[in-house]
Amino acid sequence: MTSQGLAITVGYFLSFIGVAILIATDARDILMLAIYSICVYYVIYDAIFSLEQQFTITFNQDVLNPLLENTTFAGHTLKDLVGIKINFKERYKLDELKDITLVVENKSDHCTIYLDWDYSSITDLAKQPRRVIRVRPGVTFDLFQPQVFTIVAPKQTLRSTLVVEDMFKRKTDDGALAPDGLLIDIVYLNREKATKDEKKRFADFMNEKASLEFALRLALRVFDPLSNEESHRYYLPCEFKITKLNWQAFLPWNQKKKPF
Repeated sequence: MTSQGLAITVGYFLSFIGVAILIATDARDILMLAIYSICVYYVIYDAIFSLEQQFTITFNQDVLNPLLENTTFAGHTLKDLVGIKINFKERYKLDELKDITLVVENKSDHCTIYLDWDYSSITDLAKQPRRVIRVRPGVTFDLFQPQVFTIVAPKQTLRSTLVVEDMFKRKTDDGALAPDGLLIDIVYLNREKATKDEKKRFADFMNEKASLEFALRLALRVFDPLSNEESHRYYLPCEFKITKLNWQAFLPWNQKKKPF
């Protein structure tokens, strides 16, 4: 049941109670009871509506896993060499998704993994690829310079916070760039100049009729010092589904612990 359906149900319930009370009440109290019922109805409706302005994100492993299992390098599958995780919060508000946390595990005993950020991209809700930027605290960003690849040594795990290039703005007097804004802006689909298809996708999402998707295309290379095989660049598709939460997700028995 959606928030609108629940609110209507509550409205019917309040009306039933109001009628029952009016049967046993003097007509002088009709106005007071009517005002009371209306106030309670809108308080409940607004509370449910505000709760439902949140969503959850799931990582679709069905696309990534077959590629890892069927791609080999130096006699090993990529699944044997690389582990990929994306750490999301349990839920987000519509204006809260500002970055993603990528976790890359090097499972090998001797291979080295290189993460090529400038060859990676994030595809947004409008299906537009955007350049990935790895955020490093305390480091000044220069978007005109190529990013240095990151090394993941054998048996090591790297956590990286990722944003996109067009999020950067000059926020200080010295002109330094810093990420600002949303990585994925759901409300953008409902902007004034949005297409008919975009507005429909937004409406279907808000009414819990459809989910939304975005993706990370992660570029990496693997080097094996014990093999003569040349290092290859692999593009790993990480697809994500955004699902709007309804009021039932906030019931105490439906609360879940955060994944990290």
